[in-house]
Amino acid sequence: MTEIVRFRLDVAAPGDIDWAICSLPNLCLERRERAAFLECAADVADAARTLLARAGARAVATAASPPRPASLLPARVSDLAPLDVTGTIDTLTVRVLPAGEAARPAGRRLFRRRPPDAARLRLVLRGEDRMFAWRRIVWADRTTLRSPALGRARPIVFDSDAVTCGEELRAFARDGALARWIGR
Repeated sequence: MTEIVRFRLDVAAPGDIDWAICSLPNLCLERRERAAFLECAADVADAARTLLARAGARAVATAASPPRPASLLPARVSDLAPLDVTGTIDTLTVRVLPAGEAARPAGRRLFRRRPPDAARLRLVLRGEDRMFAWRRIVWADRTTLRSPALGRARPIVFDSDAVTCGEELRAFARDGALARWIGR
């Protein structure tokens, strides 16, 4: 099993955090009580720290994440807009897509399928942008999940595998969505 390293992210200066994150292999981001954390494999920890520093974020090594309280329930969120709700744990799994996978249409949705944006895909294929797949789960207690502040969250009730293997959505590094999620 691969050893995991956890960093607290402190954004100190403007930079392209999305590009830095998309330069790393699979990782997990987490927000707890207005603090952002990044978890990656130990073999890429030094590269992660260097790339993030060049993007204006300081990566401070921390201990493993504290256990999630058993009273928190998972909910899926299908956008990367920040949520500042006390008592929640917001997790984001990020996987950079190779150019070939980025060029293929995502999923097989019958009615909600959008045509691929040819201009954006051209930028990815030329190496001028990067596409990443993401899955976002917010953990909150039952009362908080019902609050209007988490109106965009859809509780995961019957499919417990959706927490780790649910549908991935796609985004581009140039859009800066990860930097906004981190809380720049």
